[in-house]
Amino acid sequence: MRIRLRTTSLFSASLMFAAIVATAQTNRPTASEMLAKLSSPDPLQRESAFLGLEKLGALSGSGAPETLLNLLDRENRLIETTLRESGGESGVSVKYGEEYSEYYSMLAEACRERCDKKNARTPVVLANAAYSPSSDFAQQIARDYGRAVLPALLQRTQSDLDVFRAEAIRMIGVVKLANPTLTAAENASIRNAVIMATRDTIIPVRQNAVETLGRIGTTADLGLLSDIAKRDDGDITNRGSTRYPVREQAEKAIASIRQRNR
Repeated sequence: MRIRLRTTSLFSASLMFAAIVATAQTNRPTASEMLAKLSSPDPLQRESAFLGLEKLGALSGSGAPETLLNLLDRENRLIETTLRESGGESGVSVKYGEEYSEYYSMLAEACRERCDKKNARTPVVLANAAYSPSSDFAQQIARDYGRAVLPALLQRTQSDLDVFRAEAIRMIGVVKLANPTLTAAENASIRNAVIMATRDTIIPVRQNAVETLGRIGTTADLGLLSDIAKRDDGDITNRGSTRYPVREQAEKAIASIRQRNR
């Protein structure tokens, strides 16, 4: 009798588990529902929908390039808004968690691979994405789009957000080095933006400008760099020790230019 009761109990538990699984499967959102959630005002809803659609392989069809481009553009704007709200002190990973940052990286890479290269918006949205100028992503954008990303990057060097200016100054150097056939006017625009950034009020912007000048500059820039190495007043004090990072970067830039011109 005990065995029969135990068997019945196990059978009932199995039925209950099957019912739970069936309910979960029934409640799983469809591809159409997830596509609709890409327009949600909640970033975490968009994140969940994107990951679900990627898992289904549903973002590879004819309408996918435009969908990805619009989504990346929206997330770019969210990143900018979040920085502004915090006065440039904290980004989306602080507000929405590291998982959001991972989602964003996946989205940016998906757009780089699948967004329509003939769409004039594509290089602009990619140029305004969040990435390190030293990353493979940055190198691929510079190679794939060349001069098409330059106007957006030059505009970004004038941003009121320090981090945008600092990263854009490095990125225009990446574009120059990856595209030796830029016009004289384009090269002049890059050089002028970098020179102007060496006079920025923010240390990291000046430091990035000097670093970029060391990579793309010529012997004609040695005088400016020598002056920066002597006079830049941006200092950092840590445990009683004071450093001048822009001066240090200028010395490295001078050495780099001299090495190239031996």
